[in-house]
Amino acid sequence: MKQTITIKGVDVKLLEKQRKIINRAVDRMDFETITLFGEEEVDALQGVMNMLDSWSDEIYHIKQSFSCKFCHRPVDPAKAHLHDGEYVGECCWDERLRATE
Repeated sequence: MKQTITIKGVDVKLLEKQRKIINRAVDRMDFETITLFGEEEVDALQGVMNMLDSWSDEIYHIKQSFSCKFCHRPVDPAKAHLHDGEYVGECCWDERLRATE
């Protein structure tokens, strides 16, 4: 069961820096020959890295602010349509623009 946790007082910049350091270190490791970690510990480390990567991706997407090129309302880039290099929201996406897809 997935749950959401909130940890107060976290230095977000430091957490992001540490996430990158861990990912670089793990990328350099050869898990078949290294004896520093057991299989369970490697799985745990990779699980934490995956969660931090997901968190980082969410933060990145939250910071990305997109607005509709016509009405300038905020739009979700996952639902918006790219038109001539700019986003068009569902608010302004009509038959005329659909024909240009």
